[in-house]
Amino acid sequence: MHKPLLPFGFWPGHWGLKGKTREIAKAEYESSTPYELDVRLLEINHGDDSAAMARGKLDLDLKHGYLTDYEYRQKLADIENNHDDTLAAIAKLDIDLEHKKITQLEYDRKKADLLEEPWVSMPTINWDPAVSNRTYFQLDYNDYFYKNLLANGYEGTEDDVINKWLNDICISIIEEINGMEAELVTPTRRADLTDDGDE
Repeated sequence: MHKPLLPFGFWPGHWGLKGKTREIAKAEYESSTPYELDVRLLEINHGDDSAAMARGKLDLDLKHGYLTDYEYRQKLADIENNHDDTLAAIAKLDIDLEHKKITQLEYDRKKADLLEEPWVSMPTINWDPAVSNRTYFQLDYNDYFYKNLLANGYEGTEDDVINKWLNDICISIIEEINGMEAELVTPTRRADLTDDGDE
């Protein structure tokens, strides 16, 4: 396609055209590239619909190779969820995970943060049965998990709270292994309840 030498109105064949038919003919005559023509046709057919324009422009950018599939889907998530930032962000996370931009662990934590939900994981565990003092694990959690512990009776600094929770988990596991009759509350909470009952 190329730019015409004469203005559109100079061609007698176009003189009888009116309305949208004339606009389409003018776009076809004046557009210098297929992309420019597609954009102008989109404007003619959907110029009064901002949502259709946004989606249509995105589709054209993908069709003509101006966007990769990943970029297209990321932008589409914004358009389809333009009234809900959280849903848009989660949709983008889904795409990032599918395209291997993030790990499953990163996905789970980021999604929990977006939903403002407690999240905790133990991604690394190193246990040496021969040398027990070499056993260690890495704990990963979000701020909502810490706040949830505070809301459920744990007290102290963040390190204190996390350590108390870990101790309770370990003790509960040992109780189950030893076949002990565990109560429905953890040891730390059990102590709190006992203290409350003494008052």
